[in-house]
Amino acid sequence: MMQLQDVDSKPTPELNAGLYKTKLALKSIEKNKEGHFGKYADLSKIEAEIYRAIKEADSGIDFHQGIIEQDTSKAVIHKVYTVIKHISGEKELIWGDTFDPNSNMQKKGSDETYAKRRSLEMAFGITASDEDDDNDEASLLQGYKNREEEIRIQVVARIKTALHEMKADKYDLLFASIGQKRAVISDVEKLSYPKALSLLGAIQYEKILSNDLPDK
Repeated sequence: MMQLQDVDSKPTPELNAGLYKTKLALKSIEKNKEGHFGKYADLSKIEAEIYRAIKEADSGIDFHQGIIEQDTSKAVIHKVYTVIKHISGEKELIWGDTFDPNSNMQKKGSDETYAKRRSLEMAFGITASDEDDDNDEASLLQGYKNREEEIRIQVVARIKTALHEMKADKYDLLFASIGQKRAVISDVEKLSYPKALSLLGAIQYEKILSNDLPDK
C-alpha cells in the first residue's frame, strides 16, 4: 500500500515550466452539470480542459490520479493523490481530498468522484467549480472548510520550500503582491487560503520570468 509522505521538495524546473505553460492555456471551464446548489463542471469536463491546455501549450506534461488508504486515530479513510509528470522525467505528487470508504456504494462513488475533481482543481490551480449535490448543505459547507484548510497547509509548505530556494531580495516584491509589507517567512504560516494560493502563484511566475529555478 502506498504510504503518505511530505510535500515533495525535489527541484523540478522542467515540470514547473510545463505547468506554467499549461496554466496560461487553461480557459474557463463550462459548468455542464446541475446540482442542488447550482451548476458545476464535472470531473470529465475538467480533465478534458486540462488535456486541451496541455496540447495547446505543448507543455510536455501528463497526469494521473489514484487512491490510497490512510489510517487515522478515528478511522480508515481514502485519500486521493495526483501525479503530474513531465517528459524530462520530473514528476510531483500532490495530495488531495479524502473521503469515507464505508458509505454505501452509490454515495461512495459520488464521494470518490467529488474528491478526485477537487483534488485535480487543486493540483492545477483551477478555480473551484460550483457546489454539487454530494451531501446536504451543512455537511457540505463543513467539508469545504476542512478541505480548504488541508490544501492551505500543503500550499504553505510549498511556499516555504520555494522561498528558501530563492534570493531574499525578491521577498518584498512577492509579499507586496498579496498586500503584505513585511516579508517574513514565518508569517507564511498565518496566511489565509486565498492569500497562500496567490503568493504561490506569484512565486511560480517570478521563477519563470527570472529563470531563478533550482538546478536539476
